[in-house]
Amino acid sequence: RNSMAGLALLCVLAIGAHAHSLAAIETASTCVLAERAHADVARGTVLMRDPEIHVVANGQACWATTRAPHSAVVREAADGHTRFTVDIASCRARWSTHDAVEIHVYAGASEGKDALLQRCGAVHVTGSAPRPIRQQDGIRRGLYYEAWHAPVAQALSQCDAPLSIEQMIRSRDGARYTMADIRRQYNWTRYGYDSFFYQAVPLPRPYCIYRKRWNETEGYVPECANITSRLAEHAAVATRAGFDHVIVDATNLYTPGPMRPPDCPNQSCEGDLLQLRPAEVLFEEWASIRMRGGATPQIAVWQRLADPGSTMWWFMMERLYKNATYQALDLILRDTHTGKYVMFVPSWPSSPDIINTLAANNITAVYLWANLSPQQYASGMWVFMAPCTANGTTPSTNVAGTVCNQYMTTHSPLGPRGSALTVSPSYQLGYSSLPFQAATKLGGLTLRQQFVRAFVEHPDYLLVAAYNEMIAQPQANPYTHITPKAISMGLGFDPEGGDLWVDMFGTEGRDLAPTVEDGDIYWQLMLSCMRVYALNVTSCSVAGEACCMRNASAEYVNVWSLALGPRSGRRDALVTGLQSEKNSLVAQGWEEICNPVEGPTLFCGYHPPQADVYNKGPFLLYAFQNTAGEVARAPVYRCYTGMYHFISADPGCHGSTTESLLGWASTQPRGATPRALLVCRGQGAYYHSLDWPCDAGDSTVENLGYVH
Repeated sequence: RNSMAGLALLCVLAIGAHAHSLAAIETASTCVLAERAHADVARGTVLMRDPEIHVVANGQACWATTRAPHSAVVREAADGHTRFTVDIASCRARWSTHDAVEIHVYAGASEGKDALLQRCGAVHVTGSAPRPIRQQDGIRRGLYYEAWHAPVAQALSQCDAPLSIEQMIRSRDGARYTMADIRRQYNWTRYGYDSFFYQAVPLPRPYCIYRKRWNETEGYVPECANITSRLAEHAAVATRAGFDHVIVDATNLYTPGPMRPPDCPNQSCEGDLLQLRPAEVLFEEWASIRMRGGATPQIAVWQRLADPGSTMWWFMMERLYKNATYQALDLILRDTHTGKYVMFVPSWPSSPDIINTLAANNITAVYLWANLSPQQYASGMWVFMAPCTANGTTPSTNVAGTVCNQYMTTHSPLGPRGSALTVSPSYQLGYSSLPFQAATKLGGLTLRQQFVRAFVEHPDYLLVAAYNEMIAQPQANPYTHITPKAISMGLGFDPEGGDLWVDMFGTEGRDLAPTVEDGDIYWQLMLSCMRVYALNVTSCSVAGEACCMRNASAEYVNVWSLALGPRSGRRDALVTGLQSEKNSLVAQGWEEICNPVEGPTLFCGYHPPQADVYNKGPFLLYAFQNTAGEVARAPVYRCYTGMYHFISADPGCHGSTTESLLGWASTQPRGATPRALLVCRGQGAYYHSLDWPCDAGDSTVENLGYVH
């Protein structure tokens, strides 16, 4: 790196191992970057035709010619060079005077885009620098990390524009994507894609970190591309964010299987393919970085070990934790208070033998799971997602208009005080794809609310979840026998919409990694919160930090649903954004229509769902109109005819009395607002319907947009 403005940077990189896939490219290429002082433009020359150019700011991809073709001028010369001018002003917000902005050059479409050809140095820019994230003495900061993507990433390796569940949600009539469309994209290899689907597409494209071992002639699936550069990027990104360790999820499977690739009878190799080998590769690559003097987080494994016949823990211990090189490089997570290595476990084995074996090898087993009781938190158990609570007691998915106050672990075997706290951009209490069974990101509101307690407590260990999760498997629906309305939100048009999703749903899961659909807005917000956290303040009151700023886009109105009269013959129905009015109406004999399933606490919830009112419950509206660059929003007014209440986008309520502006609905479906909000009329009275047509025989009066 060189901070002298205006300096031309030269890089020469041998293609070497990638030559087999880049036959049209010479074995060595030269690229030159020139910068201007105000850093709006990067110019370069590369000895190749049809390149793909990516801008990477602070380790995060933020621009590419494929996504912004009008922002680059690319000219091919007769000598085989391609000269480009890239407008990179749009990435300015994430730069600082001491961080590098790299230009990555990839082979073009005719030669395959998987191979990173060159990192053409670093453009150093001027401008205001974000506050550095410094380490705090005695406080550890971890990132929950996934590495299980090989089958699905490789199934999509030949796909130029992968589809995701989020893109299904966003598709509209006339251009609908279905699960069948997504399935058709997958390359049905011998191993398939293991029934995983991308909820959102990672930037710049799906990737994985599996490769065969040195003594294996073939792997279970083809080797993942660009592993070294990808994991170097992840190490840099995590380190710059202030994380000193990552926790690698290996909880699904408890044995690696026969470990004889490519043989995988009855998918018995999944433990090796999804858990053991990717963890080994992560250790190998980060060890290599440390050997060269580079920085990486430490690594801990979160391993399932309670099942009869569990062996995966032994392989993790023998190959990773007891590896003398990794120990010498200080690569394994070691608690600085006790001096012991740390392995996380989702449950305790019935016999103490495994725990005793770990302890004999200087490894402390720490319980890590989710949705625990207060007593479990107080007994030292950790969580990978910590729900907000109602009045500090009952877990709730209501975040808007509340104080989060998630539980904190105490009496942990780690750290001087035994304290640990988890924050995440979302969490779930049930199925993420059912109404209010997950908090969802809410435009960053959930993450901001969760960090409030972190600022107050500053525990020994702060765990941020998650990075690189991205994929999930559909689950069987337990409610279809009750009503066909129990579908994944926004997917009622799809024949497979009845399948449900647990950990992830669209872009609204707990993943912080940048995506094609949302960019890196949530990672940038997390960085802001981490900068504030590093200041050791007790509240978020730092000027200029997004974590502390009131964000109208992330402010919502809770809307309660009420009805008057028997369900077979309603006399009236209305919605209100005031809890006080809801309470008053209930006291007068109105019935509160609950959320179709349990999860929220500001709204009541049915258990089991009730078919006749499944689609007539509560929802969220935006509190404000959209700002520039956001999806347009439509107003929702409450109206009164003198006999019936109804809602409408018309400020004049079609000639009736306008009682109030309730809030704003999105004009387009998104993971954050997947449910269509319809106004229906039957037997004289009006009512609203969420994500489902009006009742048989009733008329649709108005489509008001899409809501949470």
